[in-house]
Amino acid sequence: MAFIAHYSAFFLYLPMAGWSLYAAGLLVMVRKSLLRLLPGERLQTASVVALPVLLVLFLAPQHQQQSAKTLRIFESVQPPSRRLAREMTALRPGLAHGARVLFVGDPFAKDEYFLLFLTRLLYRDMSITVERTPLRIGQERYDAVFTFYQGHFKDCRAGCSQDWRKLPISGTSEASKVSRGRAPYEIMR
Repeated sequence: MAFIAHYSAFFLYLPMAGWSLYAAGLLVMVRKSLLRLLPGERLQTASVVALPVLLVLFLAPQHQQQSAKTLRIFESVQPPSRRLAREMTALRPGLAHGARVLFVGDPFAKDEYFLLFLTRLLYRDMSITVERTPLRIGQERYDAVFTFYQGHFKDCRAGCSQDWRKLPISGTSEASKVSRGRAPYEIMR
């Protein structure tokens, strides 16, 4: 018996392969013992086809239900890359080569490189410099300034309705209050 959390299913890959072989052998033994009681060539051929079909009919609903549950769990702990990429391209469809980008008030931890990787991959430029709410740096030094407000990106160059210097600093307790919920990235959906 395994007491492993649901999200750690990859720990079960090797044991599940063994259990699958064991279950398959057991099902074939049960099928053969039933055929001894009911002799007949046609019945034997039909049972070879019927066993996998019945197994699929039994397992398909469970698989569908568990797949949806697992997907919800995985999505609740992953950053919302697709949504943030859509918002960034809607605000700034392109950036100059080697652009400097500032993110203000994002809820990600200080030591995460998520925004750096997302920005470089999204704009296909590995020379883009990404900074996150540095103190005493003027906004004019950046090619793009994104603020993270109420779970969405806003383009500060297009006109911020609030002073960008007063937003919470990334990785601090103030910024982490934004992302509190059942899961780390829940508010960004």
